[in-house]
Amino acid sequence: SIEEADYAYKLETERRLIEARKKQAKEKGREEGIIVGEERGKAIGREEGMIIGREEGINIGAERGKEEGKRENLIKNVQTLVNTFYQQDAYDWLKTCHEEQLNRAFVIIKDHLTYEQFKETLLQNKKQH
Repeated sequence: SIEEADYAYKLETERRLIEARKKQAKEKGREEGIIVGEERGKAIGREEGMIIGREEGINIGAERGKEEGKRENLIKNVQTLVNTFYQQDAYDWLKTCHEEQLNRAFVIIKDHLTYEQFKETLLQNKKQH
């Protein structure tokens, strides 16, 4: 009958409408999921990046600290040498010397130079580098 056909048509239309809405909702959910996932991924990536960056920073800082400690120790040792041989405080100008110059101090001290000659020889070496 026409009523049954009309009713069946309405049911089929309603079913298709529900399926279309489900598909839209699913697609919207997928898009929102992608956006949320991207944001979470970015947040996790930033967090991991910060952790890695902190670890690298700590390692770099520790390495620099070791190098600075070695340098400071070398300066103090040369200052002790200068103080022993010349009874002079050379700490301020020794801080301006590079490592090679500081190590060279142990060699040129044997040349029996005056304090001024020693200082000039060591600092002259600086100008050559």
